[in-house]
Amino acid sequence: MINDLIVIKTPILALAIAILLAAGAVKAEPAPPPNCDSVGCYGEWGSIYVDPYGIVRLTVPDGLNTSSLQCSLYGGQYFSLKRTHEGFKEIYTMLLAAQLARRTLYVRALENTPDCEILYAVSYP
Repeated sequence: MINDLIVIKTPILALAIAILLAAGAVKAEPAPPPNCDSVGCYGEWGSIYVDPYGIVRLTVPDGLNTSSLQCSLYGGQYFSLKRTHEGFKEIYTMLLAAQLARRTLYVRALENTPDCEILYAVSYP
């Protein structure tokens, strides 16, 4: 019974977050201009895909200079969100909702990771 509730709540949470983002109900400070700093990047992100191992790969926004990042992009272009991350469901939901609503995101990576492993993300209006 408890597992049934978790399965039901997760899609409802994802839908609620997407609706709030799309409606502009979640207010935050304005987004900085698209750029990368030493630990993350701001911008409207590209493709999101899940590889055969269940790792979510997020394409860096077009045209950004990523040379200052202190991590190595997977395949030279992807940040990575691993299923073992404690906030996996919440971050993945945010990534999908922000992509649908065409929101700017700041994605923060762990330093010195071989695949720019995502630590957290921030959505901007």
